[in-house]
Amino acid sequence: MTFSIIIGSEATKLECKAAQMFAVRSHHRAGIDISVLREGVRVAEGRTIIAGTPESCAHIGKLCANGEMRLPADLGDEGFIIQGGAKKPVYVAAHTPQGVLYGIGKLLRQIGFSAGSMHIPQMEIVSRPDKSVRGIYFATHFGNWYCQAELEAVREYLEELALWGVNELLVWFDISHYRSLEEGLPMLSRLAHFEALARDVGMRVGRIAIANEGFKGQVGAGRSMLSKNCFDETDYHPLRARDRVFGGFDTDICPSQPDGREMILSNKELLFSQMPPIDSLWLWPYDQGGCNCTKCTPWPATFMGLNREIASIGARHLPGMTVNVSAWWFDGHQNGEDDAFFKFLEEESERETSWFKHILVGAVEAKRWIQKDRVIPKRHPLVLFPEISMFDCVPWGGKGGNPAPRRFAAEYAELSDSIIGAFPYSEGIYEDMNKVIWSQLMWYGDEEIEQIVQEYCRYYFGAGTEQQAEQFIYRLEDLILGGETGETAERLVLQADEISGQMEDWARQGWRWKLLDARCRIQASIDRLRLEGENAECMEHFRTAYEMVQNELNLHREGVSLQPWIYAPSDTALNIFLGLADVVNLTLDQQTNDGAARGKE
Repeated sequence: MTFSIIIGSEATKLECKAAQMFAVRSHHRAGIDISVLREGVRVAEGRTIIAGTPESCAHIGKLCANGEMRLPADLGDEGFIIQGGAKKPVYVAAHTPQGVLYGIGKLLRQIGFSAGSMHIPQMEIVSRPDKSVRGIYFATHFGNWYCQAELEAVREYLEELALWGVNELLVWFDISHYRSLEEGLPMLSRLAHFEALARDVGMRVGRIAIANEGFKGQVGAGRSMLSKNCFDETDYHPLRARDRVFGGFDTDICPSQPDGREMILSNKELLFSQMPPIDSLWLWPYDQGGCNCTKCTPWPATFMGLNREIASIGARHLPGMTVNVSAWWFDGHQNGEDDAFFKFLEEESERETSWFKHILVGAVEAKRWIQKDRVIPKRHPLVLFPEISMFDCVPWGGKGGNPAPRRFAAEYAELSDSIIGAFPYSEGIYEDMNKVIWSQLMWYGDEEIEQIVQEYCRYYFGAGTEQQAEQFIYRLEDLILGGETGETAERLVLQADEISGQMEDWARQGWRWKLLDARCRIQASIDRLRLEGENAECMEHFRTAYEMVQNELNLHREGVSLQPWIYAPSDTALNIFLGLADVVNLTLDQQTNDGAARGKE
């Protein structure tokens, strides 16, 4: 049986890209060569998929004109329809190239792939997204996967996210790592590549920036402030931001001092002057950032005043960019910060126009504002910043995959009416399922979480194991969130072995399955050591699985990745997992010993 995907004679670059992505992924799963053809070219006998818009594909345009195909107007710019299947041609149609891309992604996940064959079911699908902002934030600092992976791997990963409906990428150039813009040029070049790759699959691109960030060496050495003003005794600086409970860096600058404000704005002038065109900028208040000195308190008022000046600089250099603000950890440092922020919003609402668009919030802020009936101005809708990476363990991702579909479905159900979308916070690929969960919740809104998990398992683990894999995911989530010990993880290891034995090689060797499989094996070793004490064989099993996860899959490396949050040697990590080592004290000891010396180099 031959298969062809036919695109219109006027197909856009994105439609061509989507067709090629379909062909590559089908070949990977079934070993079948899929021909990508323009309409009008002679097609061999076999199964055909026809994809496009009425404008790009004459055949689809003709079907719409004579009433044989109907594209509802309310599909908008991203919705699509899929018609046909079984023994008939399959049509993927939309009003825009983005809709064609998302429709091809959906089609891929409906097909039953096996070696040498593709089962395409009969389909009548009409689909449109529930939320307009379906983004992802890559935390491009601290030496994680996004910092270490080959660009080809990043390209493939962005393509996968686009096929799931993700439509905007945020990254961050963290200047606290660098003494100058020139020193950071390799990372700036890497981020520009990320942005180009994202645009190739139809995504918007944006950047996060700490409002009061400084370069390494301006007021500090680039160390995390894990307690208030913790480096004053070794290298006090009068312009350094002060009095934060957690989450700041010693490079953050106090904007209430004239010299500090001048330094901040000069940094932003330099950054914006060298920044490639982006669609959005998101200014950050805390973790990192912030200052709680007496002049800066309440910080939200100072933060927003500073942001207005930063927005003015950005408008000169990047006139097409929207400016957005984050309220991350408001009221987490000082009481009354919410009051100060909403007072600012009330006053800002009296202006005819505003310099910023969206407000980005964590789940903590969003839930608190709902409970207290805070009024959000309509012109500043909320975008959620869900944490999908760090809730499981330190080092982040050190135990492998951390799927939590039911947890995030419940969080979305609670907050969905208050937001227009989300940017999940991602530290790497180990939380891939959680990214997909959020993208699909924002697309379908009221779809049952079981359907999303089933689709993920069918697409990545094969149609023959999807039901077993789905149940494995739920039990693994219970293990991760419930903190169970005893034989729970060991039973999951047996289940993983059974599923793996039934998988085709492409799924078994895929990094997604390896990360989930490793998660239960690592936990089984931890639980056994916790219950039985030192066991050389068990410790070796732990080291083998842990080092595979960290070195081969997460790409977390000694000397490159932030210790111990991203990387820790296996013995240190095991002590952390067993509760025998304190992460904060480990970090403070390391910074106290060598941080000040590095800052004075």
